[in-house]
Amino acid sequence: MIKKFILLCLGLYALGTTLSAQTQTLPILGMGNDMRSAGMAGVNPIHSIHSSFYSTPTSLLYGTRSLRFSYQIGVRPHTDAHRITYHQASAGYRLDQYQGFYLGWRYLGGMEVPYINAQGVTRGSIHPRDWAVDLGYTRLFGESFSGWGRIGYLQSYNSVTADVVTASLGADYRRLGFSDNFGDFMLGFSVENFGSNVKYAKSGESFKQPTLARLGSSVTILKGRNLTFGAGIRYLFTGNEDKRLIYNFGGEVCPGKILSIRSGYILSPYGNILTLGLGLNYKGISLDGAYDKHKLNEFNMIRLGLTWSL
Repeated sequence: MIKKFILLCLGLYALGTTLSAQTQTLPILGMGNDMRSAGMAGVNPIHSIHSSFYSTPTSLLYGTRSLRFSYQIGVRPHTDAHRITYHQASAGYRLDQYQGFYLGWRYLGGMEVPYINAQGVTRGSIHPRDWAVDLGYTRLFGESFSGWGRIGYLQSYNSVTADVVTASLGADYRRLGFSDNFGDFMLGFSVENFGSNVKYAKSGESFKQPTLARLGSSVTILKGRNLTFGAGIRYLFTGNEDKRLIYNFGGEVCPGKILSIRSGYILSPYGNILTLGLGLNYKGISLDGAYDKHKLNEFNMIRLGLTWSL
């Protein structure tokens, strides 16, 4: 079962599919998105009331609200008793019009798998899990350019434990207010998941983090910025050389001030994914849902999230 779950994460980041990938990957690093971005297959919104620590941190610098809290839970809707669950919480605070700070926490677990020793004998069961605590900073440079950085401590357990320092850096360009109908444009680039090697205690093996480079853009159109759409590409520095590129595109339409409808598609060499999302927004409170539909049903994921901005 763990091999199947890791294959899901590899479908997003293409890190390899052998059984040894259990110790070569950190599945938790492939789960992060805010709820808007999750519904749009990873397209990053230009501005948002969400605490977008794990998708578009620079959005904290735009808008009128300076304090944001977000929580989401993701569940793999499988019929067995051990459901894979993902938890993500973050808080963002804009110190002034030029800079802001983030604090985030992530947890992935809920699965039970047999433990097989080096002799091939089953010795009970284990509960693989990852968790991370992250700090972030974002800053505005002039009217259009902004940058962000994130550093975190991650612990991964899979019968043995690994302690990892992971970091990400990114920069965005925004052009706001082209016209009444063609609203805003954003282009973003980032390098994510780099730092110390993943070394599990007692195993003597060391692996690189699933580092990737991401390039994406999005635009808003129509009066009131009621339609957002965008696309992106990710290049993976680990994994098979012929399976390192992943493409995504998606969008969001807001029929009114309260309702948001989202959809997107991920083209991956390990299996394409359709995403759907829905949001209800009222006076700084947002309730959101997202669904990932993989060609293999055991890889599907349901997410629910709550955001409060002040």
